[in-house]
Amino acid sequence: MFKRKKEVEEYTVESFKETSVMLTTQNGSIEVQKYKLPLELEIGDILIQNEFGIYEKK
Repeated sequence: MFKRKKEVEEYTVESFKETSVMLTTQNGSIEVQKYKLPLELEIGDILIQNEFGIYEKK
């Protein structure tokens, strides 16, 4: 049978804080703890979330 492809939401790095990063989505902004993000990020990077809830660069 066919598996339905899950829609992937994209997140854009907006700004950095001491222990978190602000990400922008189509639905607004969210704050994410740094331990869930790749080590090397720059403002404007596009991220996706994997099946474990960890963000990866697209």
